[in-house]
Amino acid sequence: VSHMARFWVTGPDSERFIQLINTFDISQTAIGQSDYGIMCYEDGGIVDDIFVYHLGEDEWMIVANAGNAEKDWAWLQEHTQGFDVTLTDRSPELAMIALQGPKAEAILKELGGAQAAALPFHGVTQATVAGVAGYVSRTGYTGEDGFELFVPVADAVALWDALLGAGAQPIGLGARDSLRFEPGLALYGHEIDSDITPYEARLGWVVKLDKGPFIGSEALRDQKAAGAPRTLIGLRMVGRGIARQGMSVQT
Repeated sequence: VSHMARFWVTGPDSERFIQLINTFDISQTAIGQSDYGIMCYEDGGIVDDIFVYHLGEDEWMIVANAGNAEKDWAWLQEHTQGFDVTLTDRSPELAMIALQGPKAEAILKELGGAQAAALPFHGVTQATVAGVAGYVSRTGYTGEDGFELFVPVADAVALWDALLGAGAQPIGLGARDSLRFEPGLALYGHEIDSDITPYEARLGWVVKLDKGPFIGSEALRDQKAAGAPRTLIGLRMVGRGIARQGMSVQT
């Protein structure tokens, strides 16, 4: 999943800055942990959904959607005024491989990544897997237990080959899309978008209105009080087949 965006946020005001652009409250996200969150416009519409990783003192990584990478990067830069932070786009230099499924932990252990295999859910650490040093997190977007590995681009092929040699099987984004759909994990441009709010998408659990002001908090507070005008629902297919976006629903 190297197409995803990987942005570093560093500096004395890094936490305060992320609190401004993120609906979730990361003040309790300890070093070595990560959390899911949403960036919103002032009207409550969604800029993007993100994962925020706390890597060290005043050091955070934000992973965002590939299709929104350029827009998200501009959005973050636009709101740094008044904050002592440095933004770095490390997407070109770091590959990202998602190792997902019930055998993921065993494969990591086999390749010398026992430390990473012991991570709690949403944990992140620096680790070496198959002789390749980088970051490993126990996150993913498949609904399965699994890990995401962030390594230098030059080492990506060697790590990929080692994972396959240990029994991992490559899948495409179509498979990941069906996997994330089963547990109801949202995808930008589908269940969430610039004209859809977290409450409409049933993602109110990542909106922490009591943490203090953030971009979109006033609009979201009003919508929570009044009730969302529409709500995301799931449909179960009858028989085999995959419903694609834009298909009509017959009642």
